Amino acid sequence: MSESELIDWVAVKSIVVVEDDNTSRMLLDGLLRSIGAHRVRVAVDGEDAINLIEAKGVPDIIFCDWMMPHMDGIGLLTVVKERYPHSRFIMVTAKKDPEDVRSAASLRVDGYILKPYSRATVLASLSRLKEKEDHPPA
Repeated sequence: MSESELIDWVAVKSIVVVEDDNTSRMLLDGLLRSIGAHRVRVAVDGEDAINLIEAKGVPDIIFCDWMMPHMDGIGLLTVVKERYPHSRFIMVTAKKDPEDVRSAASLRVDGYILKPYSRATVLASLSRLKEKEDHPPA
């Protein structure tokens, strides 16, 4: 798939970035917008994300930090997969312990991005989501 095809796909997706660190939140929001995402909303923690989703609608894709106050990324992932199973969830974290990765996988996380990340890493994660959407498992 070409980058332009991916950018066209991203342009029509609604995205929520959930990150308690203001700088990290702004960087990911800006990166997504720079690759064509026009419908990006932000939340500061899991509770804020739930309130945002209930008020503004379920996003197509959620990029979420793992370690946050009030409700962490695993708590939000659990709620999202229970209430909104079609929403795609990408965990963005510095946690790279295999047990942490397995824990997120057992909850049906759709992607896992390690911090620090690059534009290429985010594009690759989005590309995998598009491939899953284009070719769902039988």
